[in-house]
Amino acid sequence: RVRGGYFRISNQNDVIDQYCHTDSDPLVSGKKQYQAVVYLNLPEQSISKIGTNFYKHKRTNANRILSINDNGFIQHDFYNPNVWNLDCSVSLVWNRMVLFDSSIFHSYGELFGTEIYNSRCTQVFSFHEI
Repeated sequence: RVRGGYFRISNQNDVIDQYCHTDSDPLVSGKKQYQAVVYLNLPEQSISKIGTNFYKHKRTNANRILSINDNGFIQHDFYNPNVWNLDCSVSLVWNRMVLFDSSIFHSYGELFGTEIYNSRCTQVFSFHEI
């Protein structure tokens, strides 16, 4: 079931306070949750750009929140780039949708542009189990 959706415009001057994050805590809600990101930039704006990065936590080697006990200290680490290893990256390609478990550690890929017409443009959806 779709929980919500929105469009996001992000440019090169946006300040991102967290290095990576999750978009839900299914351990608390009790329902599996998913995130979908659709890249809306035109092909000529997307050449060689990264859309989304996925990470592993260095100390635990986890790629997602695994237990309610891990949640607190890992969330504190969201602000520290030195405790994460890049697991994989998804290229920003026009009209590509990336669907993933929202408890997986992830972040924006490349932010670019200075105006609404040339900045990173996505449509984001949240889903959860019924």
